[in-house]
Amino acid sequence: MSMQRLHCLVVDEIYPGHGRVSRNPREDLERAIEETRLLLEESKLLFEALDTKATFERRFYSWRKFPLPRG
Repeated sequence: MSMQRLHCLVVDEIYPGHGRVSRNPREDLERAIEETRLLLEESKLLFEALDTKATFERRFYSWRKFPLPRG
């Protein structure tokens, strides 16, 4: 992960391509890494809760106007 690599560097400021300038990179990167980890965990739980194959098949076949396969 790029943020973890940046976190290992000793820098005073970070000038991202978008967003605010970070004058506290160590703290900002720690927070960003934790928020990203939580988002990934929540996304994993959400996808595990969804029946993605059935959802995909229903959408795909309805868009293509094919009957759903049986079984």
